[in-house]
Amino acid sequence: MAAHAVVVHRIPGRVRLRIQDRRGNAAYFSNLSENLARFENVHNARANPVTGSIALEFAGSLDEVLRRAEKDDLLTIVEAVATDKNPFTAGANAFSDAAPPVNLVSGHDMNRMFMVGLMLLAVSLIQAFRGQWFPPALSVFWYAWEAFSLSNLTEGRGGV
Repeated sequence: MAAHAVVVHRIPGRVRLRIQDRRGNAAYFSNLSENLARFENVHNARANPVTGSIALEFAGSLDEVLRRAEKDDLLTIVEAVATDKNPFTAGANAFSDAAPPVNLVSGHDMNRMFMVGLMLLAVSLIQAFRGQWFPPALSVFWYAWEAFSLSNLTEGRGGV
């Protein structure tokens, strides 16, 4: 029986699959990486049994690689996550999906990244008043600015 795999990250020419039910099984992941590396359009297959994942570097179509893996009964793709090339947006989306919305007293959902930005802004102001300008105050201010920028990107995803 083929293991169930989830596409957790994908960029052109590279994909990471998570196989949670075989996590920790070093023999399975060794066998899987050897079999996938034999595919003509797969350049490299690196398995990590500790995390239960395998990274594939390939040429051509990912669908073709995954169809062949399913045909050879190596794994079955059960779902895939949306990919985002912007690491800041991808992190915000993962952060927004990680926890259920937080309700304010008014009953509306609040934007988590905006709240993170407020907390970081407060820390940067405290550091500035303490005279810790370099690097703490400016670094934390920069992180706050990034969080505020991300709050605009995630506003439709749990934000007010």
